[in-house]
Amino acid sequence: ESILANVAGHAEFIQRIGSYLSPTELLNLYCASRHFNSMIENCMRSSFYRWSLLHAPKGMFVFDWRHWQYRHLIKEDKSFRSKVSPPLLGPLKGGEPKIHKRMIPTMKWFQMICFREEIVSDILATLARQGLRYPRGTSISVMKLWRLLDLRTTKERNLLIQDKNIFTDVDLWNMQHFLCKLALRFNDPVYGPESCDVVTLFMSQKSLLPLWELLFGHKYYSVHSFLQLKIRTDLGHKWHLPDGSDWQGPDKNLILGVPAREVGQLYLGTDGKKLVRPASLIATESARRQLHLEDHILNMFLWGFVDLRTGNNLGPTEQEIFMKDEDRKNRSIDTTNEFTKYHARNALWHALSRDEK
Repeated sequence: ESILANVAGHAEFIQRIGSYLSPTELLNLYCASRHFNSMIENCMRSSFYRWSLLHAPKGMFVFDWRHWQYRHLIKEDKSFRSKVSPPLLGPLKGGEPKIHKRMIPTMKWFQMICFREEIVSDILATLARQGLRYPRGTSISVMKLWRLLDLRTTKERNLLIQDKNIFTDVDLWNMQHFLCKLALRFNDPVYGPESCDVVTLFMSQKSLLPLWELLFGHKYYSVHSFLQLKIRTDLGHKWHLPDGSDWQGPDKNLILGVPAREVGQLYLGTDGKKLVRPASLIATESARRQLHLEDHILNMFLWGFVDLRTGNNLGPTEQEIFMKDEDRKNRSIDTTNEFTKYHARNALWHALSRDEK
């Protein structure tokens, strides 16, 4: 604390110290140290920009804090900085410039982008370790898919996915490819459960965290937990809650342990209507743009397994199977048949130097 007090007046020192800390350590220091907190409050925007380049270089642009979608994660600049609109390019001629309050991202936004980028990276690394590879740029597209899940009405989702500045044609292709590889994973004859309904169920959630928990074996490892999630998500288009207040009690009309008031709530938007799943949004938007993704579905399933030029089998690279802080994540699944660094390096044996061999 005394060291921080001595360097608290120098933003460069504080930002440099923060670059050696993890997002969790930054949060703890931000909450525990008064000097660190006050210094960051005075240069929060530049600090988060610098640290985001280290911990979430992709997420900081995908989950842009300046977009209306994340306005709940910004606040007014406490250093009383302001901006003038329009910018003054010369002498002021009549009237006064309009002064706007300067908004900056918060620590919640920084923690969100770091957390989401790591979750997406873990999901793709898990698929790659099981031989389900993906093209470059898929991580950005999957994060955009998560951004789509953040929206709580179908109208907002349609408006967002139609924005070509956010969702490019390549993003639509990558997201469809990601859904195809998930379908392959959950139709595995050994690991199961041999059903595409799992993809439909977990793409109906409002984030990708449940999918991460499933792939890591932290949750939804029993039929009972699957059924509870299905009940909380959707029981079918004919299901509806009865009128009256008899079912609103916390212990009334339990369905496999799920209160009746929670049935189908995860699939409803803020307007009370059912949300359209990402798969339907991708199909509709690709048809609107005339991308003809249906002609490439088979190639998506086959992509990444065989080198079409040589006919040799392909395996994931070290970069594709990399998982940050893997030892701390306690993957409660069978990993005996997964690809490892040994397999990735063995596939490139002819390209390794003598020391690397």
